[in-house]
Amino acid sequence: MPITCARRSSFIMKDGRVGKKTGKETAAPVASPFSDKPADIDKYYDDLAEALNRLPNSFPRTASNIELLLLRKIFSPAEARLAAQMTIEKEGAAEIAARTGLPPREARERLIAMARRERQAHS
Repeated sequence: MPITCARRSSFIMKDGRVGKKTGKETAAPVASPFSDKPADIDKYYDDLAEALNRLPNSFPRTASNIELLLLRKIFSPAEARLAAQMTIEKEGAAEIAARTGLPPREARERLIAMARRERQAHS
């Protein structure tokens, strides 16, 4: 199910692709800098687990890597790649975009969609 962005001019698919709305129909999703190769996707989740483990409250790694299955249920591959680039410090979407290779506007839309989904999960 697509997640509509704040400006309603684009949407983010569950797999992380971004599509642009054009009137009544939706155009094909635009190209994404995110790879769909299984090895790359595995690395996105591994990077996210490592980033979470560096936080003060930690997300400890296990020998079985069961935490990666949990992260796969919570984050799409593109969300995992984006979230892994976030730090504990407050920063804007442009700084995060620079580390991921996304255009700043697309990074902002993805971050808003992730925050909106989190907010809905807790309401």
